Amino acid sequence: MRSLLEKLDRWWYAPFPALRLATLRTLVGGFAWVYLLIRAPYFASLAEQPERFFRPVGVLAWLSQPVSAGALQGVIAAALLAGAAFVTGAWFRLAGPAFAVLFLVVTTYGSCFGMVFHHENIVALQLFVLGFSASADTRSLDARRSLAPPVEDGRHGWPVRLLCALLVATYLLAGIAKLKGVGLEWLTGEALRDQIAYNGLRKLSFGERLPFFTAFLVQHAWLCLPLAWATLAFELGAPLALLGRRASLIWSSVAWGFHVAVLITMSISFFYPLTGLAFLCLFEAEKLDPDDVRLKCNLAAVLASLGRYGEAETKLAAALHSDPKNADARENLGLVYFKKGVYVDAAEELRRAAEIDPTRASAFLYLGEALNRLNDLEGAMAALKRSVELQPSARAYYAMGIVYDRMSQKGAAETMYRKAEGMGGW
Repeated sequence: MRSLLEKLDRWWYAPFPALRLATLRTLVGGFAWVYLLIRAPYFASLAEQPERFFRPVGVLAWLSQPVSAGALQGVIAAALLAGAAFVTGAWFRLAGPAFAVLFLVVTTYGSCFGMVFHHENIVALQLFVLGFSASADTRSLDARRSLAPPVEDGRHGWPVRLLCALLVATYLLAGIAKLKGVGLEWLTGEALRDQIAYNGLRKLSFGERLPFFTAFLVQHAWLCLPLAWATLAFELGAPLALLGRRASLIWSSVAWGFHVAVLITMSISFFYPLTGLAFLCLFEAEKLDPDDVRLKCNLAAVLASLGRYGEAETKLAAALHSDPKNADARENLGLVYFKKGVYVDAAEELRRAAEIDPTRASAFLYLGEALNRLNDLEGAMAALKRSVELQPSARAYYAMGIVYDRMSQKGAAETMYRKAEGMGGW
């Protein structure tokens, strides 16, 4: 038992990069802020609703009557101000918790006058985790005042784990609620068919257009049986998303597809899951950061393939400014120089890439080609031989053949050309 608890403790407090948590703060907080901004007129208009429509729920269940228009507008304005600080990471010790609380208050107040928007719940929960954790340790205005960059730490890990746990818990509870509410009848598909039909009738009664797939599914009720089983399976199977990257990808894809299906069959939009942001905590969110070195390298590779070498060089220089010992960036910069015909600089960058990662066969291959252009035939052959030792390739053998040809070793050159041809040519 003690061993199990120790493993759980190591998993829960695993060190994660601060940038992952900061990226989640920016994107989740950004969604919440835009959502409030767009719906602010609606929330403000609730002050004009008759008191008989007021049915307090959730954290506002204690209210005996609606609040005044002035108080409501003040809370909405405060939420938007706190949200802006939340996203930018300014005064985060105050703004983080404040925005989480105010978002919950404003959205809950909206639910007190009619339909409860369940998709707001997961946004609110994730804001609480991000607002009360160290999510502003980097990529924030507060972090600019820090002298040392944040290191990977357990305090950046447990909030991500908690975000994932809350996400899968919401779907798991939804599945349990279905079984608790209608029991095994859900497995017959009839309960799902009735929900779809009721939703269609409700829309018609309000003068809205009936979704095409609503009528189709009601007329072909047998389709509701596999759909009901699939829905319950993905909801009850939500904890499987915590088993690893592949499981997370499969489950989140199914979950997103579920929300798309709800949209096209019932015209019900769960905006947050549909954006994909709800599932982002399951993945390496820091890869979406515009300053991520890997992102810059990939963008530079695309630019270079389009012949836009100057732009590619700028991106790679920025990547190396962030991480001077990044072998990908060094190799890509060397290739850009090679394509521009600047072989001295190309060889220098490729040599650095090979020094950073001595097992990088491609760096030795391109280094050999660059040194060949500089007439350093011995150096070129040494680099190409190392490339072949690490990972034999037709291109490396062909390049060796060229170098042997230039060294007047025709027999060896012929052997290399034959090896290249035997591997499919180049």
